[in-house]
Amino acid sequence: MTHNFSKKLTKVAKPWLKKHFILVLILSAVVAVAISLIIGLMQSVWFDEAYSIELSKQSLSQIVNLTSVDVHPPFYYFLLHGWGSVFGWSEIALRSLSAIAMGGAVVFAGLLVKKLFGYRAAYFTLPFIVFSPLLLRYGFEIRMYAVAAFIGIAATYVLVSARLTNNIKRSKILYTIYALLVALGMFTLYYMALLWLAHFVWLACQTYKDKEKLLKSKWLWAYGLSIILFSPWLIVFVKQITNGALAAISQSMTLENLFGIISFNFLYRPVWQLGALYSLIIMFVVVIISYLSIKAFQLIDKKQKKYLSLLVCYILVPVAILTLIGLVKPMYTERYLAHISIGGLMYVGVITAIVTRKASWKIKLSSSLL
Repeated sequence: MTHNFSKKLTKVAKPWLKKHFILVLILSAVVAVAISLIIGLMQSVWFDEAYSIELSKQSLSQIVNLTSVDVHPPFYYFLLHGWGSVFGWSEIALRSLSAIAMGGAVVFAGLLVKKLFGYRAAYFTLPFIVFSPLLLRYGFEIRMYAVAAFIGIAATYVLVSARLTNNIKRSKILYTIYALLVALGMFTLYYMALLWLAHFVWLACQTYKDKEKLLKSKWLWAYGLSIILFSPWLIVFVKQITNGALAAISQSMTLENLFGIISFNFLYRPVWQLGALYSLIIMFVVVIISYLSIKAFQLIDKKQKKYLSLLVCYILVPVAILTLIGLVKPMYTERYLAHISIGGLMYVGVITAIVTRKASWKIKLSSSLL
């Protein structure tokens, strides 16, 4: 009887969920925004946030002058300047900019997964993103991390749309928008370059597999356009990375820090704070994600595998680059990877949806616990 009831419930729920996907997506974004703001308003404004506020109150020309001797580019401060001028400089007004940006990231993430893997995968993915401790933590901060996450996932959606369309004119428009977003991302947070390199690696691999000519690829000229758009700031960027203002807190990408990426995303705790119980939880997370990854790549078709590899690149390429850079110069990672972690969470949601479609009750239970 229970099995028959479950089947009847599924028959009713499936059409409703498909029909009302946009509504559920918007509500999910609203939930993420609300939770971020509630948490944020229980915190004090800390040094970096106070710096953002004071800098953003300056004139646009002064913001350019001050950021040129700092470590971050100016776009977020321009945005916060305009936002504060319109909505006021109260804490809730300023935190709402980041929270709304993170809500926008939730919307684009859901749309991207639905476009590539279907409604079921999108519904599986939303809880991982909406309730991610790391994304919620930086969804309220008066800094550029949530805006960077929004730009990154929006650019990924535009890039995929450009790859999927057969309309030449539409393709050119989308690649142009992608180039603008890449440049805008670099004017927001320099660590966005890690995501653009992840896109580049994925695109280069797909171009090679499809036996296309690299130099004639539309995506390549899109990168060229983004470099041109960013070029006026290049000299400043070079000065910034050598001006000694970089944060003193930096670490190489060790095995501990690799596990830390998972512990921050699922528990918002560094490895050294886990304790026995939380260590077991993270071990479970690592094991089940590893299992689901193997099974998912065995089950999906060639087309879906291509786009699942995009989500793999989204998270692994930046980590690999930081690991290599760390051999020469340690880099700070935690909050500077907030815009990257959304890709990893999308990946977890997608592989869970793929594997649990026809799985044993044990796998379904493990996935539910995840």
